[in-house]
Amino acid sequence: MSFRRFIVIAGALLLLLATPVHADPGVWVGKWFKVTIAFNRLRISSTGVRTDRQRGAAYGKIESWNPSGGQLVATFHFYAPDSQSWFARSADLTVFAGSDLDLFVLGTSATKLQEFGFTARLQGKQKGGALKSASLRSLGGYSWEIDDVPGSDERWIGSFGLSGKLIDESKVPAGART
Repeated sequence: MSFRRFIVIAGALLLLLATPVHADPGVWVGKWFKVTIAFNRLRISSTGVRTDRQRGAAYGKIESWNPSGGQLVATFHFYAPDSQSWFARSADLTVFAGSDLDLFVLGTSATKLQEFGFTARLQGKQKGGALKSASLRSLGGYSWEIDDVPGSDERWIGSFGLSGKLIDESKVPAGART
């Protein structure tokens, strides 16, 4: 890498880090997003390693803002076709940089058998003081999971991307709102 390229990259990172963080991104609380998630994972078991690519939709709601921790808390709702039921996963979205309508966040969620993490950008537009449109786009994400079915030795590890748009709560399926 040339010295000039290094200076440009370092300068861009410093600008990102120097972007002020808005004291109260509460404008996002209570907002819903329809999110598309694309996984590119490896499925590992005693029978070998296979590529596992999946794409699906989820609904995410920003539940709260914790100013002392600098975190938005979101819940993502997924539909499981095999059980024909909805399940939810909570994620902490630590505000890394930005302003109230243009946030860069570090998302994390972990259980004993699964973890995912990502970086993302939340961008919104207001009209008349109210949030009217917004997008959520990941800059990169990772995941791992251990199968909890008795006798299974399956594991998954890989990456994912997500993108979504703000939607009205009336467009969220009833099962995802519980």
